[in-house]
Amino acid sequence: MNLSAVKVVTRDVRGLAKFYSELTRWAAIGSDDYVEFAGPHSTLAICSERSIELFGARAAIGGCNRSVIFTFEVHDADAEYRRLASFVPGFVEGPKDRPWGDRTILFRDPDGNLINVRARNQGTRDVNRG
Repeated sequence: MNLSAVKVVTRDVRGLAKFYSELTRWAAIGSDDYVEFAGPHSTLAICSERSIELFGARAAIGGCNRSVIFTFEVHDADAEYRRLASFVPGFVEGPKDRPWGDRTILFRDPDGNLINVRARNQGTRDVNRG
């Protein structure tokens, strides 16, 4: 089984689509109710509460997530942090080395969804030495 898409439900499709377009540098294709970003391995979709009602009354509510973290991989976390600072209003955590070797950045999208940007094995700590 492969994960083919993640859908984010929002009250502001245009605003969130603009944010993710800047974040990912992927082209947004869609309408005021539904937008898709086709990445190299999966699709990120942003849809309105109105469009999600087709699945059942109030099946998902925009801006209520506090349990999922979206992770995007980059080559250089520090360079990405400098780029993100131009449109991310605040960071949960700036670039930080993790014990497993990744260097990560944490921030929230305009709806409050947590985003993790990581550069694999970019951290300065040698995980083999503890």
